[in-house]
Amino acid sequence: MTRTTKRMPASERRKMIVEATLRLVADEGIQGATTAKIAAAVKMSEGTLYRVFGSKRGILIAVLDAVHDHFFEMVASCRQEDPIERLRELGAIHTGNMVSAKIDHFISPLFEFMSAPVGLGLRDAVAERQARVLDTLAEIVDEGKAAGSIPAGVDPYQVAWMLVSVFWAEDLSTLMGLPGFVLEGRSTKMIDAVLPPGRPLPALSSP
Repeated sequence: MTRTTKRMPASERRKMIVEATLRLVADEGIQGATTAKIAAAVKMSEGTLYRVFGSKRGILIAVLDAVHDHFFEMVASCRQEDPIERLRELGAIHTGNMVSAKIDHFISPLFEFMSAPVGLGLRDAVAERQARVLDTLAEIVDEGKAAGSIPAGVDPYQVAWMLVSVFWAEDLSTLMGLPGFVLEGRSTKMIDAVLPPGRPLPALSSP
């Protein structure tokens, strides 16, 4: 470990390790992001990594949190007061990020975690965080229902799942090098189908 990293505050050291691991997972997958490569990337010893995070899984969980924190930062950046317009704004932000490639290094790690070997114990962690994403979107729908701008019969989780499906489709199309889905406005049309502009939401009730 260099003198610079020795003097570095623990929070900065942690952030550096997470960012380096995120890049490695994006470039080489979870299996390729070995502790040796992480340590080399941040110029620290492997022992330091374990002292900071306890285990490789601890590092990966921190990276998974960073990936999902990016979504919640997008939600927090929305400025529309009306819940429906806030959801539409969130969709526009996500689409804009795909076009500008601002979060391209977050896309591959997300799907790496989703498809991680069962033995790593990461899939349940992904499911827990994706459930929080759904909860967040459903809460916005419930806010609109309480305010009367969204009909009482609308199923908030059905709307949440449909929006997440659009976001995943944008992620996957970008990951596969098929930008037409975003650039041709197809994802925007899907958002319009979920959140019709100028019209009440369809009931979208659960069976």
